[in-house]
Amino acid sequence: IIAGLLIYPKFQGRTQNQETPSVAILLIQNIGDQADEFWTRGITEDVIIELARAGLLKVTPLQEVLHYADSDLSVAEIAKQLEVSYFLTSSLFKTEAGFDFRTQLVESESGRSIYANKWSEPAERASAIPGVLAQNILTELNLSPKMEILSQVVPDPEAYEFYLKGKYRYDRRQ
Repeated sequence: IIAGLLIYPKFQGRTQNQETPSVAILLIQNIGDQADEFWTRGITEDVIIELARAGLLKVTPLQEVLHYADSDLSVAEIAKQLEVSYFLTSSLFKTEAGFDFRTQLVESESGRSIYANKWSEPAERASAIPGVLAQNILTELNLSPKMEILSQVVPDPEAYEFYLKGKYRYDRRQ
């Protein structure tokens, strides 16, 4: 699975004549137990929703992103097909205590890393992860959302886990 975020173009302050930046978020790579795959898909989809709600980016829908989930293409080839200039590789490792993330924003053409981050979130803040990741992306692109990014915690973290498991199983039904 290729993971990441693909971005075009780098936002430098938009005027009326400039195109709105577009973003495609690839599935976050699960580097833990296969049973935790629902976390990566659910968090990826929730980040897409949070970024779309911000109203500052053209965000590629999850169904289009899923075409590249099992692709043998390199990230550079995917970036070229999607006509994007940047990609953010991401991985998630689920531990008993919470989640460990690693992200790196790379310029497609040069291969130069322009942003990297690793952080951990405790399990009780699982529902805040999509908002934190979306806010990190918007901050790196110097964008201020029209509305607040939802980084608050759902009162019952177990409910969020069941919600993501249910969506994952429903989406994979035959």
